[in-house]
Amino acid sequence: MALIIYAVISVQSEAILQNPLGIIGDLFWIYLLFILFHIVGYVSAFWRKKEDKIALSVTKTYMNNALAIVIALQFFSPQVALIMVISEIPWGTTLGIFKYFLRFSNDIMR
Repeated sequence: MALIIYAVISVQSEAILQNPLGIIGDLFWIYLLFILFHIVGYVSAFWRKKEDKIALSVTKTYMNNALAIVIALQFFSPQVALIMVISEIPWGTTLGIFKYFLRFSNDIMR
């Protein structure tokens, strides 16, 4: 996975250095997208037990990023591949945020 990420970043290194705020803006929108995936996954089976809703939320949010990056490199522009690489950051961090949210929501409901 690291080699794939390095390849994409090396191709786009000049664009990253010239427009770091654009990358941060893209990252912001990707975080919002991951949060939306969590919410939609969690509420889509409202009649199920909490454990099932959590499992559904996680499976709807986290996809195979390595496959998506390779497909983006092969069939799309380097900018699309860069966005897929950037999605690795929320991919690795939103699960912890979701876990905290679930714990926080349990405290409120008690």
